[in-house]
Amino acid sequence: MNINNISHDKNINFGMLKKSQLKNQFQRHFTEKFKCPLEKFDTFEELERWSAAKFLNMKDSSKNEGIGIRDMLKGWENGLNALTYKIKDSSLWQVIAYDGIKKIKDYIPLYEEDIMLATIDKIYSKLNPHHNAFNFVNEYSNILKEKTLTKMFPKDSDRTGWLKFVKSKDPEENKEVINDIRRASIGTNWCTKSNLFAKLCITDGNFYIYYKKGKPMIGIRTQEIDPHMYGLPQDKTEITCEVKNRFNKVTPSPKDFFEKFPNVKYWDSDVSMLD
Repeated sequence: MNINNISHDKNINFGMLKKSQLKNQFQRHFTEKFKCPLEKFDTFEELERWSAAKFLNMKDSSKNEGIGIRDMLKGWENGLNALTYKIKDSSLWQVIAYDGIKKIKDYIPLYEEDIMLATIDKIYSKLNPHHNAFNFVNEYSNILKEKTLTKMFPKDSDRTGWLKFVKSKDPEENKEVINDIRRASIGTNWCTKSNLFAKLCITDGNFYIYYKKGKPMIGIRTQEIDPHMYGLPQDKTEITCEVKNRFNKVTPSPKDFFEKFPNVKYWDSDVSMLD
């Protein structure tokens, strides 16, 4: 036998898979984060199968979540499923993303494939042998927020002003408006980050958000009582007074708005932002 004719492939194993054989820093980060049993794998394909099984188990464990959380998780499950074999390390990314999203304590951001792919590209570009840590949720949310603000405000503006989302008699037919409400609610703890509650916000009237320098400050849901008046029953006027006080701190001229909408439901993203 001529030993010179034997190919030397460092990916051929005669034992366990080694970290040195992983193809990039992301794979090393993944195996460390989830304590993957590399000693049980002979090939990278076995690691991928292990990751796919883990993703499946994670989805199964989410079936008993409340209806609001399930509604948001379903969008991520469908989106991540569609990435299978579409990108490199797909099963690993499915686990990373779903693990991060499930740990969010309030409302889960909207899944969008272009944002997911941009997040993956950004994380790949940031990782190096000296830095392999990242926060998937933060990276995803920042890219989604920037896309949202770019869409909703003129170029080179300071991103201050009102956003109006028009009432829809059949919100199911106006899903993009519902998604815009969810996107515009990024950076808050509002329930409007969920599909269910964003839908409710345009069922009975228009929905408004006031942004100040790229930050959502106050959200207003109006309810139509008759064709000429929006708001809540008159016994809720004390809410209006509190809203006016808050608006005086964040908007230059709330007077016209409150003359048109004398009584409104409201919630703010962070009371300290208004002080």
